[in-house]
Amino acid sequence: MNTRFLETFVWVARLRSFSAAAERLNSTQAAISNRIRALEAELGVKLLDRNSRSVTLTREGRVAFAKAQRIVNLASAFVLDVSHPDAIQGSVSIGIIDTIIHTWFPDFAKLMREAFPMLKLSLTVDATPKLYQQLQHGELDLAFGVGSAASDGFYAVELGTFDCVWVGSPASRFSSPPTSIADIEDCPIVSYSVGSVPDQSLRALLGRHAIPSENRVFNTNSLPTIIHLVREGVGIAYLPECIIRPLISSKELILLPIGEKLAPMTYHAIYAGHHEDPLPERVAAIARVASSNYLNG
Repeated sequence: MNTRFLETFVWVARLRSFSAAAERLNSTQAAISNRIRALEAELGVKLLDRNSRSVTLTREGRVAFAKAQRIVNLASAFVLDVSHPDAIQGSVSIGIIDTIIHTWFPDFAKLMREAFPMLKLSLTVDATPKLYQQLQHGELDLAFGVGSAASDGFYAVELGTFDCVWVGSPASRFSSPPTSIADIEDCPIVSYSVGSVPDQSLRALLGRHAIPSENRVFNTNSLPTIIHLVREGVGIAYLPECIIRPLISSKELILLPIGEKLAPMTYHAIYAGHHEDPLPERVAAIARVASSNYLNG
């Protein structure tokens, strides 16, 4: 039996879509349909019910799905464990937040090339909530974001924590150095995407001080945009110290002695645990090394 046909069946069943499976497997929808037809013909049973909106498993398909997953995963583990690194081909889809792109991702990419020279990295850069949503829908193999997004069926590997500080522009004019969030009066705050862990923590802090967050917080999922807006005096921000250290040294940004801290920015690699595909676990381990090298360096 062709294990590629089984892999195709597994992905169609997971994504409930022939087109999504074709994109995931770098194939065409026609090729995916042909593989499923060939597999059903070989087994003599109908595995999938198709309609214009979605794909569902038949009774026989549900039985086959669990067994097909095990076969595909054993085959993947065999290839990964036995093959020469140059023989590991294909792609791994990774969701990643902007902060990681600008910190330890270059080292991660280098380590990945050393471990799997022929493996393609397919990257999606977005806010953590959106990445975890795509992961749950099976559109990503793993995601690097803030927070563990702990839920049934997913594994989380901690990648480290960035120490953060309040910063502003030297052009900002405060009557005295602000030591509390209440001292910044009407100064805007530039924050990460709405719904992200840092933004939720910020809004909770403002709420405790009875400071309305509406019209006070600018949200963006772009770290360079946050830094640019702060440098230009649009507002203040709470950012990883390791990233903005050079800007503090060059006096493009100044530290603000605000005492309140937000929730720690602890980063995790998250990947689905509903199957034993070894590749996401290996990639997460490499990410942990890259993050550790950066934080310790």
